[in-house]
Amino acid sequence: MPPGDTLILNSFSELPDSVRRIVDSLMGLRSYQEPIEQKGPQYPFPEWVMFLFLLFVISATAYFYVIKPARAKKRRISKLLTGDSAGKTITGIRYDQWLSRYNPYYNSLNSDLKKRFINRTIEFKESKEFRFHFMQPEEQVTVLISGAAVQLTFGLKHFLIEYFPVINVIKEEYIVLNRDKILEGHVQVNNRSINISWNNFIKDYENYTDSENLGLHEMAHTISFDFLYGYHENKNAAFMDRFQGYIREARPVFKELLQGKNDMLDDYGSLNVEEFWAVSIETFFENALEFKAKMPGFYNAICEALNQDPLREEKIIDKRLAGLAY
Repeated sequence: MPPGDTLILNSFSELPDSVRRIVDSLMGLRSYQEPIEQKGPQYPFPEWVMFLFLLFVISATAYFYVIKPARAKKRRISKLLTGDSAGKTITGIRYDQWLSRYNPYYNSLNSDLKKRFINRTIEFKESKEFRFHFMQPEEQVTVLISGAAVQLTFGLKHFLIEYFPVINVIKEEYIVLNRDKILEGHVQVNNRSINISWNNFIKDYENYTDSENLGLHEMAHTISFDFLYGYHENKNAAFMDRFQGYIREARPVFKELLQGKNDMLDDYGSLNVEEFWAVSIETFFENALEFKAKMPGFYNAICEALNQDPLREEKIIDKRLAGLAY
């Protein structure tokens, strides 16, 4: 039979016996089935409806957990700063009493600068979450700690130190897991928190002449992100140019401290450049007159970096850089 022809039989019985036996054996095998097509997930609604629903859930979550709390915080701050005269006056009087009692820097300000200081203290305090450990929460504590940050950044336009939203206040010295020494305070970069022992904080402000101030020391560490690395609020070319002056003047002073030839700064500053910066800030504020007399170039470099001079009545050097109108 030529290739391509088809043999048509009227019945299965017409096949030869040998062929019929082969067909019988083939019919006993299971027939091949193509795999069932895999279908995507089945939704009760069209995919575009599900997408809109998911977008709504994300937006609602962002509103209730991020946007709404932020707006409420801004309204609260605005009310404290510009609210009814009676409430604002009472808050101002209370804060003024606490700061006047414990913060010599605040006491050295004129009346206009004191108002600016209190307003900034309110804004800074409201921007942070204060967590108290082994002591009862006290508003006075939050005000004084906020005041330390405001003091350090008084000449800067940006002062909220936003990278660190949490401040832990511990009643007294403490030990941190995996550290083999007792701490008075420290800054945690990973947890974005500032940690301060209250007993040491208040003791250092009560003695404002020994160049030891825990509050200023820890706040100096928090703004080192801006000053040393330029990561956050004050990251701008003008600011970093000013800080280069600090670096130039700091090098020989740091070298002297390493060699034990500097009797002005605490030896703890020789540990590393960040501790040197923090120790210098303590002396800069608490012993400004002697600091300037012994290291005028270094003193002026810190003045330029912070845009303020503790020895000046007006404190702030350049009002534009401080966010003040002329």
